[in-house]
Amino acid sequence: MTRRPRLVALSPLIACSVALCPYAAANTTAAPQARGGPSCTVEPFPGAADHVNVKGSGFGGKVVVKETSGKKEVTVEANAEGTFEAAALPAGSYAAIPIGSQSQSYPCTQTGGKTKTEADDPKAEYDKGFQFAFQQIKANCQATPPKTTGEVDPNWQKGYDKGAELAANTFCKGQSGNPKAGKSAEWVKGYDLAFGRIQANCQATPPKTTGQVDPEWQAGYDKGAEDAAAKFCTQAP
Repeated sequence: MTRRPRLVALSPLIACSVALCPYAAANTTAAPQARGGPSCTVEPFPGAADHVNVKGSGFGGKVVVKETSGKKEVTVEANAEGTFEAAALPAGSYAAIPIGSQSQSYPCTQTGGKTKTEADDPKAEYDKGFQFAFQQIKANCQATPPKTTGEVDPNWQKGYDKGAELAANTFCKGQSGNPKAGKSAEWVKGYDLAFGRIQANCQATPPKTTGQVDPEWQAGYDKGAEDAAAKFCTQAP
């Protein structure tokens, strides 16, 4: 009796190897990734090492730019292209939060190096800053905040500002000669930047920004520019 050969139906994927079916192998690629959503970056602020600009793209409407430790928060509005900039903010880590029913926080990428985190004991840092400023202004009403190249602990800074204010009101009333006495560190930073720019060039203009500027910094900048102009840029008759 003659036996008939049995035929076995094999699936093409089982029957062919990669070597025998190059077309099938070449078409097993992964699906493309979805486009990224809104994003933001933290960049150095020109002329002030301890300030930053926060820039965002892919946003719409109003956006809250918030320092992650809670020491600073501003609201900006994205333009028609979906971009925004918040300028001259204290150095730190920030996130952008769109205002709306489906708000989501977008951490901003640091481009200017790491920033100092808050101290483990906020009250201790506050007390240190308070005592430092109080004794400094008590000894010399013309004293100004110490110059730094990095971020200052926010609790220490709050204490310093309060201590300087109290000491100035207690020991320095009626004295004049130093416009920076008793002012906050943000005010002094703006003042120093403007004074130096106008001293070097009477035609200098404020740094160009497209976002909101810290109001204390702006007030100091305006005063510094005014004082420098009066001192260095008055033309002789």
